[in-house]
Amino acid sequence: MSSISDWFSNRSVFVTGGTGFMGKILISKLLLSCPNIADIFIVIRKKKGVDPQTRWHLIMQEEPFRILREQYPERLKKLVVLTGDTSIKGLSLSAEKERFISRVSVVFHMAANVRFDLPLKTAIRMNTMGTMNVVALAKQMPLLESFIHMSTTFCQCGELVLEERPYQTSISAESVARMIDTMTDEALEAMRPQLLTNQPNTYAYSKALSEDFVSRCGLPVGIIRPSIVAASWKEPVPGWIDNMNGPTGLLIGAGKGVIRSMLCNANYLINMVPCDMAINATIAFAWRVGSEKCTKPMFLNVTMNKENQISWGDALEIGKKHLFTNPFSQPLWYPGGRITSSKILHWFAVLLLHIIPAYLLDALLIVTGNKPFLVRVQNRVSSGLELLQYYTMKQWNFLNDNLRDLQTQLCSSDRETFFMDTKVIRWDEYMLSYILGTRQYYLKDDPSTLPRARRVFFCLYVADCLLKTILASFVIWIMYSWMMSAQLVTTTLLETNERTIQGASTRHNTFSVLRRPVHSTEARPSPRPSSSTNAISCADSTLLTHVALVRRSPRPLLLAVSATRKRKFLQDQDLVTMEQSKIDDVAPDRIAETFVGRRILVTGGTGFLGKVLIEKFLRCLPDIAQIYMLIRPKKGKDPKHRLEEIFDSPLFETVKAQRGLSALHKAVTIVSGDVLLPGLGLSVEDRKMLCDNVDIVYHGAATVRFDELLKRAVLLNTRGTKQMLELAKEMKHLLLFTHISTAYCHLEEKILGERTYPPPANPHQVIKCVEWMDDDVVEAMTDKILGKVPNTYAFTKALSESLVEESMPHIPSIILRPSVVIPVWKDPLPGWTDNINGPTGLLIGAGKGVIRTMYCNKNGYADYLPVDIAVNAILITTWNFIYFKDYEKRVYNLTSSNEFKISWEEIIERGRKITQRVPLNGIVWYPGGSMKNSRLLHNICVLFFHMLPAYFIDTILFFLGYKPIMCRVHRRIQKGFEVFEYYANNQWDFVNTHALDVREKLNSTEYKTYQIHGTDMDIDAYFEECIRAARIYILKEMPETLPAARRHLRVMYWVDVFTKILFFLLLIYLLASWSESFRALLASGSKYVMRALK
Repeated sequence: MSSISDWFSNRSVFVTGGTGFMGKILISKLLLSCPNIADIFIVIRKKKGVDPQTRWHLIMQEEPFRILREQYPERLKKLVVLTGDTSIKGLSLSAEKERFISRVSVVFHMAANVRFDLPLKTAIRMNTMGTMNVVALAKQMPLLESFIHMSTTFCQCGELVLEERPYQTSISAESVARMIDTMTDEALEAMRPQLLTNQPNTYAYSKALSEDFVSRCGLPVGIIRPSIVAASWKEPVPGWIDNMNGPTGLLIGAGKGVIRSMLCNANYLINMVPCDMAINATIAFAWRVGSEKCTKPMFLNVTMNKENQISWGDALEIGKKHLFTNPFSQPLWYPGGRITSSKILHWFAVLLLHIIPAYLLDALLIVTGNKPFLVRVQNRVSSGLELLQYYTMKQWNFLNDNLRDLQTQLCSSDRETFFMDTKVIRWDEYMLSYILGTRQYYLKDDPSTLPRARRVFFCLYVADCLLKTILASFVIWIMYSWMMSAQLVTTTLLETNERTIQGASTRHNTFSVLRRPVHSTEARPSPRPSSSTNAISCADSTLLTHVALVRRSPRPLLLAVSATRKRKFLQDQDLVTMEQSKIDDVAPDRIAETFVGRRILVTGGTGFLGKVLIEKFLRCLPDIAQIYMLIRPKKGKDPKHRLEEIFDSPLFETVKAQRGLSALHKAVTIVSGDVLLPGLGLSVEDRKMLCDNVDIVYHGAATVRFDELLKRAVLLNTRGTKQMLELAKEMKHLLLFTHISTAYCHLEEKILGERTYPPPANPHQVIKCVEWMDDDVVEAMTDKILGKVPNTYAFTKALSESLVEESMPHIPSIILRPSVVIPVWKDPLPGWTDNINGPTGLLIGAGKGVIRTMYCNKNGYADYLPVDIAVNAILITTWNFIYFKDYEKRVYNLTSSNEFKISWEEIIERGRKITQRVPLNGIVWYPGGSMKNSRLLHNICVLFFHMLPAYFIDTILFFLGYKPIMCRVHRRIQKGFEVFEYYANNQWDFVNTHALDVREKLNSTEYKTYQIHGTDMDIDAYFEECIRAARIYILKEMPETLPAARRHLRVMYWVDVFTKILFFLLLIYLLASWSESFRALLASGSKYVMRALK
């Protein structure tokens, strides 16, 4: 056979991918080594606004074409640039096709996108369908003798031994191409696991499809599979590289001090081929395919010679040696770290050496007024490492018999010109040229910068040693402190536990409530004396009912203790009442009189506040004529079934014993409806009934989720209020429309007065917009619509208040703004709640050991209102409007912070003490943690104490055969934190003079029955009631489980201690394994600690 150079004489070549790394080497090599070649047609697409001719002109100035520019400029005239795009059918060459299609003899198809993280559709369009388009064009070339398709040895990752033969895909390339053209991106991504099967990424999959298609196309085909293509060995110059794919990216990342750990088996071989050798094999392979005029596809694995291989570990050590003597300019830190095959060690190293430093340095950049960038760089590095670790943790055997045969077929001159035998590579020399080439050609670091880079490198070395010394000293100090305090902590814990057990045995004797002062005012003469007697007996009947229930059946300990507290309290109050009765008659209950014979409509009665309001009506205002509850079907349960569930709640045990269940059903009428629906979902008959009968409306129905979708929040909260107002305008006997809002609806006001405020938007226009817009459109516009309002709940509540304000001239109405409504304080069931909002959720989360950090101003405070106080305030404001006809007061802030404040820090500290006495069952970890004023510190703690333990515990659960739950819990906590942080780091104060003015109008009976002050609150006792009630009613943990919970708490304490010790030992091990200097420091530090202990 003729030589390669002679065979290419007078033959024209068509090249795709000529602007890529290997394409540049191919074209320059053909022009230099085959001087008599005819024309080289290069198809180039427009990219980033730069036309193909300009792109090629810029490429011609690069190093691969320097010799041609300087010595053989006439050969450059053989290059013909064609404007086209392989991803388009026909390559968009319709105007230029006739210029070359009849002249081309050889096709090199090298165009591909080599990114591993491409979306499936993009990868298939560019790599597979692009190949199909080039093959279709090649079939039109009458002189075609050789079609070379550039693939990769990693296209069949499921095969640990890759032979030089075709591999058939489970689904043909043609079928996948049809799917790409007809299916949506979302549907394709959903099918991605089924399509890729054992392929690690879309690049490998698209290349496998391309190979399968080309092997069946019927052309004289050669499929070449190079392994990892690295910097050049000789040509155009040693070490030339123009990208950071594969080893180059790792080399740059490590040399810049960014990559400090990599998941890799150091003993596995790295199959790396210099780019000039890969291109020489490609040209020789085209010659062989054309010379042999083969009818079947030929395959060539261009891989390392088995006699001269190098492992990842050896490559790292050689690279370190040359990097330290030839450092890169402007490194971020002193290069260091190591590779490891242990995922746990790698995970810790990434956390300690990648993530935390990136956040710390970015925070420093922000503080100094510079733009942060390290977290972004770290995210890109992490993504790249995740993609690469599949290849660094596996080893393949690539057979390359055809490559050896090809070398033997070459004549001696061709073997010298088209060198491809990797056996001659000296790895030490090659790695040096690789580093120098990367420095000069990719990073553009001129060799003259080396002296300065070495000086910077030495400074970073000193800084690195100093930092490690400081960290090591800190670790030693922490361990020394723990060792000194371990005995003291153990003794304190045992003493605390002993006091807890002793206290539990006498707890029923230790509950006390401060005696309330009797607030006497001159009583108005009552037209119904009997009503006052009934009101006074309301609390007594509650007590007797509880006593009877305890005697009849075993009740939870909480109820018995609560009854004991009530009994002692009421006995004290009876003595006061008896003394007072000797002097004067009992004051009448004018609030009860106001509600006699009234017909009331309640929306939101199935919610927390609504349930307590209904219970108060039934227990203390039995002369109400009728209560109408608007209830919607939910989760397959009709309104009747939902009301039965409400009456089955422990909250209604007292009133059921007092009046009987049948009486409650008679007092409450279910109205099937839904404030979310147009017309409230009311039937014509129900709407007429309400309009003819209702006197008072309490509108409390709303979604209280802060992260609710804007459309649903507007329709439910704002349009629902608008429809309720329209219904109220039709009511013939309406005395009052009460809208229950929130104190946190106008967050731009740091001091919220008892008046209306302008809405953040026009409520009518917002309602119209969301009614006709699609959900996706509304979601996309949410941020713009909300403006500065932090969430959809506050936004829609502010809009709703505006609607109520508009209606005030037309209907009697008031706005009530309760703050954060928390569990029952006194009546009817201390501590009862049906949710974990407010402090209860924080105490449960902290008590379970799940919440360990909070981004919060610890000195700030929130405004809390026990739900029974909130309900009493609702009744009193209604009475003030109807009884006193006080129409001036239209807005009431139902808040408590003007009377007493409790900071976030105090809540956590009190809760920590309580959860020691009343631990929760099955705690995930020993309760701990703290509040952080720094977001950066909080994020680091979330990473260490929330995210990582969640993944760790879920992994253990998975291997033990249980369902993982902690990551889901963590995501819910994080979602809650996102909402909570805004409120915890801002401060509001509320004016509540209207509520205080109304309180002054109460007589002694009303003051006792409808308490709206907290002057006699024992906060610790109240919080403990909340925790005990939450154990029973939320967590379903009965009181008899407390001893076991305390034992579990003690166990988790020691687990926590030993885990911290193991963690610090691991940290020391990591530091010691990464640094020789740290080992010496550790040894001397250990001697110092031992001497101190002695």
